[in-house]
Amino acid sequence: MRQNIVPPLFPRGTFTGVPSHYRGWCLTASRGGNSGGYRWVGRQFGSGLLGYEPHDLELDEWLTLVDRMDKQFFRHHEVSSSVSRLESADREDLEGWLRRHFPLMMKLVPTVRFEGFLDGFVEAYTEGEMMEDFPVDFEPVEVDLDDPCDGRGFVRVVYHRPYPREVVYQCPAPSCREASRAAVEKYAKTHGFPIVDLGETIATVAKVSESVPSAE
Repeated sequence: MRQNIVPPLFPRGTFTGVPSHYRGWCLTASRGGNSGGYRWVGRQFGSGLLGYEPHDLELDEWLTLVDRMDKQFFRHHEVSSSVSRLESADREDLEGWLRRHFPLMMKLVPTVRFEGFLDGFVEAYTEGEMMEDFPVDFEPVEVDLDDPCDGRGFVRVVYHRPYPREVVYQCPAPSCREASRAAVEKYAKTHGFPIVDLGETIATVAKVSESVPSAE
């Protein structure tokens, strides 16, 4: 079995898809013209940021990460007791944050155009589009990004290219790695699925076109 059918496991809190509308934006930007380029793509993406919730996070966890980004990477100048204006944005940290949580989407932005993309992203924030639907009474919660299985003992991901398949990964977190390996081995043996050696961890894979038992 080729190992490339089992992609590396992304960290918890990663948006692992690329929506078709985003692909379309990037394709349009790549053609130049009067499209607004990647700055426009960055603004569109920033305006819809709250909706790009990673599948392995609860909504309040995702909002907590966005709230942290807001407070850590955007500096404000207080105009009055109720009004503040953006003073500066930590662009290098913002780029790192975007590439951490949206690696596949950010890959579609050419390196030489990323500054323009960031311009648009910051614009969406400055114009109030990014955070306009953020709950005013939101209270941050604890978010553990170091444990991708979030206590379940395994990580289940469905991929669609080059063909539909379900991959059940051993959790690499030290706290559950040993028990997780045993669980994946048992699941694979029970259902006759092959095991793929990923180095320090393992995974098992099955075609989604077949009847795939739940790993729960």
